[in-house]
Amino acid sequence: AAPKRAATRKAAPERAATRKAAPERATTTVAPQPSSGAGTYLVRRGDTLSEIAVTQRVDGGWRALHERNRAVVGDDPGLIFPGQRLRLR
Repeated sequence: AAPKRAATRKAAPERAATRKAAPERATTTVAPQPSSGAGTYLVRRGDTLSEIAVTQRVDGGWRALHERNRAVVGDDPGLIFPGQRLRLR
């Protein structure tokens, strides 16, 4: 009869908790769109007031752009829709 051996297991090496890094978002350069009219901007898909204010060089930034266009945009500056025409100045 074979002698019984105590089952010895090697402890699995502890693994450091690995987090998958969030995939990097592709950065895109937004080329200034020609104004739709004198001092206006036609909102395109993916636009934000912040990006529009920067690319169109709006004095006062997105806040001023929002105030100027509150009748079009409404109370939520983060909710704009393609086709809206914004006054830049």
